[in-house]
Amino acid sequence: MFGLEYLTDRSPEQMLTHPGQAHFAILGEQRTCDGCQFWMPQRPRDRSAICAKARDTTSLQRLRKVPRYATICRHFKTSDAI
Repeated sequence: MFGLEYLTDRSPEQMLTHPGQAHFAILGEQRTCDGCQFWMPQRPRDRSAICAKARDTTSLQRLRKVPRYATICRHFKTSDAI
């Protein structure tokens, strides 16, 4: 064994989290990112979008898009568009 279990295993929250999300997904949550005010699609019918909260809190130039069905993170704020 090369490494310690607590350093190599992924938590359920980490496994639910998509690259580009602002924080880890919330385990057991039913709401999805497309209901969040930070989920910013270029067109209304887009299936994935940049998370504006992740964009504001990171220095990465190119963030990966988060799918609309992704489980929400702790930065979720209900969008008025729903």
